[in-house]
Amino acid sequence: MKNLLVLLIGSLLSLSVYANDPLPEVLQADIEYPSPNAAYEKKKKKPEVTFSSSDDGWIAAYEKEKGTIWTFAPSSHPSFPLVVKRVVIEEQGQLFIKMAVKCGGSKVACDDIVRTFNSMNEQMVGEAKAKEAATIGK
Repeated sequence: MKNLLVLLIGSLLSLSVYANDPLPEVLQADIEYPSPNAAYEKKKKKPEVTFSSSDDGWIAAYEKEKGTIWTFAPSSHPSFPLVVKRVVIEEQGQLFIKMAVKCGGSKVACDDIVRTFNSMNEQMVGEAKAKEAATIGK
């Protein structure tokens, strides 16, 4: 299983990785479960974890007190089996999203999903900053 660990720091990552270049592999992802399925099964057993799903089969598990979002791909997706762990972190007044991925698809499918999630992370951070700026301006 391929493990990718990506730490999103502002938009620096998007500047350093070109759209079609292979992403670097990381042997130890910051996911404490041996597989996406094991992560899903453990999360299902925790009453404090809430779940949502999309029409196309993606499942998200939310651990509010930990600020963690777990995302699981449907079996029809090329990256399957896949789990993405995202943790929202605030350090010195800056918002970051630490992301770890365990992906069992092809290298291309896994790289594509990491890029997609990086883009979503950048959007989330941007929206949070804009909301904070609007709140401060009131």
